[in-house]
Amino acid sequence: MVGNENLISFPLLEEIYKDKSKLINILQNYISQNEKDFIELKDAIEQSNYTKIKDTAHKMKGSAKYLELQKIVNILQKIENYALEKNIDQIKENLIKLSEELKHTYDKINEYIIKT
Repeated sequence: MVGNENLISFPLLEEIYKDKSKLINILQNYISQNEKDFIELKDAIEQSNYTKIKDTAHKMKGSAKYLELQKIVNILQKIENYALEKNIDQIKENLIKLSEELKHTYDKINEYIIKT
């Protein structure tokens, strides 16, 4: 079940960015770049490349913070920490959670873009 901490706050983002067309551009770029980063993260996990796992999770975490996506931030922080511990089982478990949260978030973003 998706908790409230994951909900993307479009009114807050509209207040921050003022210009809806700029916000839509930011959201579209977030999805595009994040999809590439997620593939990079999955590849690093398949190779057990802990440095790359940590670095990619850290990069993705910054993007999620930019959009106030706290649940995604929390999952990525766990992946970073587990990469430092070289705990591949926990990394894989959190990758599944991340995939689910990203799909939900992308769906919400796309709904917002269509409505705007």
